[in-house]
Amino acid sequence: MEFIVNDYITLKLENNKTVMYVNGEEYNLCCGVLVNVSGDYPRFSDGNQESVDFIVDSWLYKSTSNDEIRKEVTPEEEFWAYCSNLQVWAENNYNTDLLHYDASIPLLVKLKQAGDPLAKEVFKQEMLRRIKYGTYWAVGYFKSEGYLKEANLTEQELIDGALDSTEADALKKISKKTDFTYVIGGNFDDDEIRERPLYRNLLDPELFFTVKNGHITALEIELNRNHSRIPEEIKNFTRLKFLHIWVTSKNITILPPLFNNRPKNILTTKVVLHDSVKISRYFIHHLYSSNFEITRVFRTSNPVKPAKKKEKERK
Repeated sequence: MEFIVNDYITLKLENNKTVMYVNGEEYNLCCGVLVNVSGDYPRFSDGNQESVDFIVDSWLYKSTSNDEIRKEVTPEEEFWAYCSNLQVWAENNYNTDLLHYDASIPLLVKLKQAGDPLAKEVFKQEMLRRIKYGTYWAVGYFKSEGYLKEANLTEQELIDGALDSTEADALKKISKKTDFTYVIGGNFDDDEIRERPLYRNLLDPELFFTVKNGHITALEIELNRNHSRIPEEIKNFTRLKFLHIWVTSKNITILPPLFNNRPKNILTTKVVLHDSVKISRYFIHHLYSSNFEITRVFRTSNPVKPAKKKEKERK
């Protein structure tokens, strides 16, 4: 039994098992078919688009990936369910709202690598859309599986695609004040960011920001000899909750942030200082008066020498 989805995807029923072939090469499905949803239908919308991800992640489902459920579904029924789902997915230009991301994203990567031009176009768009509207967990999953690296997004593509226009413009202005490249991060409670010793190891000169529904919720910035004041553009990040400040130059004085409109939404500020950094006498007071809270201040005698990553990328 065989079903051709398109020029790149073929499904076959072999030994009572559904087998997928991508460009003639066997591909491990590694997923089951959603066969039942019980309870209230969980709904999610980003621009009135519902996603199957939030149905599956809600646990209100049964799938043929469960051996007990598979016994209740014949191999033929499972095969035709796969065929139907993938046909609809392909006919809708690989709309990943129609498949769970742990099935659709790896398959898009495989199709992209197989030379499917539509998959190549859709994959980058989907990465940006899911960064913009997805969960922190999903972003972490994409990073750990190498999908964000596979998308090969430039800093500008990432900022423009993941943020609304006002916040994108603000972050690009902040980015010009550092030699580091901005990359997407997961939840700032993760050790990846919270405990990252940027002042000790600059092999990966990157600054993180996290996004929810197109808005920055957590941000790292660098203060250096040329830019020793918290940038005023931060006032444009209306959903910003966590601010991490890295001080990467020795023998500078950190100046108070002189906002015209002081951001009141920031809950936590983390500052990493070099031993020789001087703080303006009004700096700490200004942070507290702006509803900031310094949770931890690190001091180290190790030299800080930011790599000129952006200059290298421009060459």
